[in-house]
Amino acid sequence: MKFTCTKENLIKSLNFVSHLAGKNISLPILNNVLISAQENILEILATNLEIGIKAKTRGKVEQDGKTTLPARILTNFINFLPEEKVDFELQNGEVKISSGEWNTKIKSQSSEDYPLIPEVDKKNNLKIKVNNLKNALNQTVFAAVTNESRPELSGALFKMTGKQLFVVATDSYRLAEKKTEVLNEIKNESSFIVPIKTLQELIRILTDFPQDDELDIYWEESQIKFSVTDVEITSRLIDGEYPDYQQIIPQTSQTQAVFSKQEMINAIKAASLFSKTGIFDVTLEFKSPDKIIIKSVNAQLGENEARLKAKVVGEDNNIVFNYHYILEGLINIPQEKVVLELTTSANPAILKPEGSQDYLYLIMPIRQ
Repeated sequence: MKFTCTKENLIKSLNFVSHLAGKNISLPILNNVLISAQENILEILATNLEIGIKAKTRGKVEQDGKTTLPARILTNFINFLPEEKVDFELQNGEVKISSGEWNTKIKSQSSEDYPLIPEVDKKNNLKIKVNNLKNALNQTVFAAVTNESRPELSGALFKMTGKQLFVVATDSYRLAEKKTEVLNEIKNESSFIVPIKTLQELIRILTDFPQDDELDIYWEESQIKFSVTDVEITSRLIDGEYPDYQQIIPQTSQTQAVFSKQEMINAIKAASLFSKTGIFDVTLEFKSPDKIIIKSVNAQLGENEARLKAKVVGEDNNIVFNYHYILEGLINIPQEKVVLELTTSANPAILKPEGSQDYLYLIMPIRQ
């Protein structure tokens, strides 16, 4: 294997994939990236057996071949090189790397021992703008379970129908649902559960792509592939039944309040200082027609009360929330004006942006 590539292209591809290669004691080769050179295309790949990331870039290939190199050492070393072309040559189990006056050798491992990333059939395909998918993920995945005690909740539900994609995540205490437009029509309704770890990698990668770029999603029974320009992420899907979450979304409300998101965030943060340890409780009281009172009491520390101007319609009402949950919901609504709808203090409440039906955030109350 022998090729030449610009440092800029090489480090960009390495940054996409090397993040996935970690300290794997049971299978040390997973700490490496697989580098393939063929027909003036360089392909760099990393996998942890559950997720695989592949990045392609152009280079001048003099001799086809493939090998694996330690991801951390290779990425760190390439970062130090001058902004010049980088030459790679595989010789006797070592890769010689040269750039300007820099020369080094890194021990390689055979590519034959590197796990294959399974190919995903392209029969099922969804096309979407990068920005639309990135926004949908940012507004939902934070609400999922972060461990795998309940596997189906450690992923986000993708539900597709017509020209719409619904992304849903919940940990059973709160739920986020985002509806977004796609570029092609899905004739048969489809749904599957994508692991949160996969979607976190996808969010990281999508930050480097223009908002108007198109992304393809391919899926089959147990695998999914996200493909944008020269980068692909392949992942297993979670085998399980997602909860019928629509049953818990209230269809009516007794009180609706419209308020400033930033003012509410500030008031909740102040109240959180006086919430009870381990309970994290803050109380919201809704007074028609124009007031929300945010309160918290801690016997050891003191108490806090703030009054916010708001448009309150319906009955006077109150509810107690875990302040972490309501803050995360508010922070992930981009609009400044937010609507909160509730029925009683014992039922879930809904946050959503004013004048928009494409996002909702449901919060379970702390029952007194």
